[in-house]
Amino acid sequence: MFNLLYLFSYVFKGALKVLTKRGWRNEGLLATSYANVNADEKRAVHRLYNKVSKNHLYTNDNNEIKVLIKGDWTDEGTAFYEYIGNRRGMLVLTHRLYNLKSGEHLYSRDSNEVTTLVKLAWQEDNTMFLFVNQATDNTGPENPV
Repeated sequence: MFNLLYLFSYVFKGALKVLTKRGWRNEGLLATSYANVNADEKRAVHRLYNKVSKNHLYTNDNNEIKVLIKGDWTDEGTAFYEYIGNRRGMLVLTHRLYNLKSGEHLYSRDSNEVTTLVKLAWQEDNTMFLFVNQATDNTGPENPV
C-alpha cells in the first residue's frame, strides 16, 4: 500500500526526507511518470488539497476536479503525467482506494492488496493511473512517482 510518502516524493522536492522524519515509512518507487512524451501519449494528473481535512487527492478526471473545487478542495495543478500511449504490454496500473471512515485515499498497484482492502471496507475508486513499467522501458524517466 502506498501512503503517498514515496509515491509522489520526487514531484514535491524534499517530501521524502520530511515525511520519514514524521514517521512515514518509505515503501519504494511506485512507477515512472513521463512528461516529455507526445501530448497524445500523456494525461495530466492533478493534485487537490482539502483545506478542512488537510488531505491530498490525485485525479486525472476533469469532472471530478470541477465538482470538488466547488466544495472544500483546491486544485494545486498538474502533479505528474500518466502514460496513455500504445505501450499497453509495458504498463503498470495503479488503483486509488478511499476509506469512508477516515476520508483517506490510498494508491496501490497490487491487485491482491486492493482486494483485501475492499474486504476491509475500503472503496475502490474508478480512478486508476497508468505508468510505464521501468523494467520494460529503456527511454529513461522524466519523474519517478
